Amino acid sequence: MKRIPFKCLKCGRCCRAVVGRNFGAALTGEEKNRLLALAERHGVELEIKPLATNGMWVTVWQMATNPCPFLKNNECMIYPYRPLFCKMFPLHPYGVSECTFLDRYGKMGDLIAYPQEMQKAALDYYQKITLPLRSATKRYNLNTGRWESPNPSYKKFVTVEI
Repeated sequence: MKRIPFKCLKCGRCCRAVVGRNFGAALTGEEKNRLLALAERHGVELEIKPLATNGMWVTVWQMATNPCPFLKNNECMIYPYRPLFCKMFPLHPYGVSECTFLDRYGKMGDLIAYPQEMQKAALDYYQKITLPLRSATKRYNLNTGRWESPNPSYKKFVTVEI
């Protein structure tokens, strides 16, 4: 088994799939505000909707514009300011369906080595996005346009008996 360093092929495929069947790419409140300001500055249309609430306020937001409006000629217009979702891609905890590099090399049984900055972004995503999603009382489904209770399997926690 070979060790292959991950290298973005700059195909833009991931940027064309920021909204899935029911939910969009998850954002923190800070990222939401930053992206809205950047959208205004660059003159692009960006729709962001709530993703999760804890019953009192929105804890996680989601992109509702597909493809990403910051993608231009397969390059990111806001690369230094991109959200965690982009910084960590394809290390996504909820599955990856659109990565040309993984399609090309990941199915060969080789080990993919991810850069440290990508691994750090994945840890930040876990703390700032995944944990609030797990404790959410409702999630906003883009497909139905309604708030719904989280999937019961989504809230499972591992219990260890000593």
